[in-house]
Amino acid sequence: MINESGQFDKIVVLLNGAMPMELGWLEEYNVDACLWFGNPGYYGLPGVVNILTGDANPSGHTVNTFAADSMASPVMQNFGDFTFTFDGTPVDQQFGTKYVVYAEGIYVGYKYYETRYEDVILDQGNAGDFDYAAEVAYPFGYGLSYTEFDQKIDSVTYDAEKDIFTVAGTVTNTGDVDGKASVQVYVQSPYTEYDRQNGVEKAAVQLADYDKIDVAAGATESFSIVSEFQLIDYNGEVIENSTFRTNVETVEVNVPILMIKELPLEIDFTESPGSTLADVDVDIDPKAITVSGDSRSIGRLEKVVLTEIDLSRLTGDTSFTVPIPVPAGSTSVSGETEATVTIQFKDGVATKTFEATHISYVDEPEGTLVTVVSNALE
Repeated sequence: MINESGQFDKIVVLLNGAMPMELGWLEEYNVDACLWFGNPGYYGLPGVVNILTGDANPSGHTVNTFAADSMASPVMQNFGDFTFTFDGTPVDQQFGTKYVVYAEGIYVGYKYYETRYEDVILDQGNAGDFDYAAEVAYPFGYGLSYTEFDQKIDSVTYDAEKDIFTVAGTVTNTGDVDGKASVQVYVQSPYTEYDRQNGVEKAAVQLADYDKIDVAAGATESFSIVSEFQLIDYNGEVIENSTFRTNVETVEVNVPILMIKELPLEIDFTESPGSTLADVDVDIDPKAITVSGDSRSIGRLEKVVLTEIDLSRLTGDTSFTVPIPVPAGSTSVSGETEATVTIQFKDGVATKTFEATHISYVDEPEGTLVTVVSNALE
């Protein structure tokens, strides 16, 4: 109605509220501009007036996503009036009887919208029919000014000793009004096959750090944003021995992948005529151990050898304990440090010690000289 009256040149909507709200209706009413100023209080309202009159140049950016249709958000699918009950009877609790279902994980706000958009573009996952422009009215980190800025990243460096990244670049105010530029640094990491198989939650893009730079009209200012970046495993522990390689566009991360593997315990037997594995039964307790470590160290391991035994030296059944050697670069997660080895001769198989004298060769090949060097054998 206001737009159709012809009495106003511009329509500006003022949003006075702490929480983001659905704004898909702005286009319906041909709104020219929208100013969100949260809960400014008494002394904040003069600042709103200064922005509207042009005496102040706005430089704020959204800290949430303003959806065009909030009901399309996955959060809304789990929102409702839920009451704790026992056998259908409401539970009397000191701190209330209501609860909320949190099933979205990290996929809330921009981490949901940006990730689903990437899935649509790359045709992966179950993104389905999703139109980013129709879902999002104003994205996270969005904000306008009475001037325009040109931002450029000149370098990305990594200090391994301090475990920090430094993003350096310049901001140029290409307009004719002094202003403040919001420099936002985002990072992306690929969603790998390991992530898919293990259900890892990972946003397509994530805010790493930001800064606000004062830039006069026509001027260029440098910025340097230092950001800590650590790789954390599912237990919240920092992944050690990681390496990084950087350039202006990408950061390549080399991460030692932790692997858990079960390795059978074995004995390295030496056989000889009359002393073979077919003659004995071997039992090892435990039969295997589970180790964890860098996949590059244990990925090719197939077994753990406890000790070496020459079967010809066994004179009867035996049982003994040996320490379990843990392969280099790995840690045993089984808890066992020793293994019991039991060797029993099968029925009908035995060993006997005897003495032999007057040893001689028979049927020597013709032309061969044979000399007996021992006249006794035990």
